[in-house]
Amino acid sequence: MTGAARVLLRLAALLAVACAFTAAPEARASGPEKAGAQGGLEDEACFSCHETPGVQAELPSGEILYLQVDRVTYGNSTHGQLGFSCAECHAEITEVPHAEVRAQNRREYTLQHYTACAKCHEDKYRA
Repeated sequence: MTGAARVLLRLAALLAVACAFTAAPEARASGPEKAGAQGGLEDEACFSCHETPGVQAELPSGEILYLQVDRVTYGNSTHGQLGFSCAECHAEITEVPHAEVRAQNRREYTLQHYTACAKCHEDKYRA
């Protein structure tokens, strides 16, 4: 796996974990969808890498992104309890290895991807 692929994997996990711990249960009005929704990867494909202890990436800034996602922790999170698949939030990730990460640091990556949460949390994006 290339360095860029590892960076993307770590960044995706970081975003998933951040979103998983901030969502309100009422944020999802329609019922949970099955894994692999929206043409994305199946959860097993995601966990096959992201469940590996210590999986991480280093951005050009030298910052480390921790990309490990514990299956049990995710399952007990709000998103896991509601039956969200990885692909529901990470719809842009459709292949392994993932596309190259172009962000230079964690702040830049966050700014490039934070609107993925707006699909369900639109009220948090209004000024």
